[in-house]
Parts: sequence; structure tokens; C-alpha cells
Amino acid sequence: MITRILFVAIVVGLLFAACQNQQIVKKYYVGGALKSETITTNDKRIYKSYYESGKMESEGGIAKDGSRNGKWANYYPDGILWSTGNYSDDLKDGLWNYKKKDTAYSLFWTKYINRPLKLNLPQSWIIEDNPTSYAPLAVFSDSVDAAVSFSIVLMNDGNVSLDSAVIQSTNYFRSQFDVEQSQLSEVEINGLKGKKLLQYVTMDNKKVKSAQFFLIQDKTIYLLSFVIKPQEETFYNDVIKEIVESFNLI
Repeated sequence: MITRILFVAIVVGLLFAACQNQQIVKKYYVGGALKSETITTNDKRIYKSYYESGKMESEGGIAKDGSRNGKWANYYPDGILWSTGNYSDDLKDGLWNYKKKDTAYSLFWTKYINRPLKLNLPQSWIIEDNPTSYAPLAVFSDSVDAAVSFSIVLMNDGNVSLDSAVIQSTNYFRSQFDVEQSQLSEVEINGLKGKKLLQYVTMDNKKVKSAQFFLIQDKTIYLLSFVIKPQEETFYNDVIKEIVESFNLI
């Protein structure tokens, strides 16, 4: 009997000690619903975010500086699992599994780090070794036939404002191609504010979608530009979204 009481006391003591070492930091939406919580137990940190409805949005491990590390899971607003995989230093690393409606697929993600750039790319994408003058930082494509191509242009003329850069790009497209549709919106990617310009144009008698992201830091504008074949748009819209959301400067 005494042994049993001692065992229970030890277990209770261990649970109490564990609780003492756990810290939970919560953030809330304006309306009062839980937005996120960071759970720290000893040196282990778990981050969870929620939709305003209360359903889980994402969960996974984070480092001291808040960067994502280890296994992560993301969910649709209805609570259904969307993607799972690993992060390393805030970038996707290796195999990620996705579910979209009744379709399941996988992507291998790799890190592209070339100062000042830091972003994710699908591992199979081609990196051009010698970018041409119009894209001095980097050029990528998904294949030789290029269902989607991606370039990063540095616009470091301090006299060009964000709005002027967008106008220049819009005017260039209209002078060179038949623009059927254009849409402009504001974005913020990892603390970088900017503009997103979507255009459907005809190039070489072929209709394509152009997605451009103008991101500004101080007086430098980074232009992330994608060209996608319409028949591939449904799949690559999600891929492009993940690439852009991973973009950061180091």
C-alpha cells in the first residue's frame, strides 16, 4: 500500500514538474477567437494556428527565433488535411504530401539560397546558370519545355517607386503582347510589402498567364515573375503560391 502511494506521488510530482516547464503564448483575432498558440516545453516549441472559425490551420515545430523546423501539417478551412512535410530553417525540405479534393500528390522541395535570396523550389526545376541581362539574379523553369518559367529581377534604381515599376511592366506588356485581362492587388510576403500583377496575354500566338510580384525593401524592388501555360494553371497556382510565400532576403 505504501509503495503504491509513493508511486502515485512520484507520478503526480513528475506531471507537476512537466506543467511547470510548459509555457503557452496565445494570440487572438479581433473578435476574440483564438488565432495561434506557441507551446514551449523545456526546449521544444510547437506552434499552432487556427482559422477564425476555430478549426486548425497549421501546426508544427519552431525554433527559438520563430523559424519553422521539423514536421508540419496544414489544413483546409473545413479542417481536412491539406499538406504534410518537414521544414528546415523556415524552408520546406524534402518530400511533402498534398491532398486536393480527390487528388493526392507529392513534391520534393529544395532550398535555393544565393545571397540575398532565400526561397523554396521544387527539386526537379531547372536553374539557369547564366541568367540573361533582363534577369540578373536568377531564372528557373519546371522543364526544358517550360510549362512554367520563373525569374527574379533586381530593380535597384532608387528613383523608381513601386507604383512606377508596376506601370512600366504593364506598359511593356501592352506594347509587346495582346493583354486580355489584368488584375492588380496589394501583397505582403514575409514582411516585404508590394504589388501582385496578374495578366492573361498572348505570346507567340499562345495564351499564357503572367503573375508578377513586386516586393520592396528600402529602395530596392525585387520582381518575381512567372509565366504559366493555361492548361497547367490549376496545378501550378498552388506551387507558385508556395514559392512566393517562401521568398525571403538574407
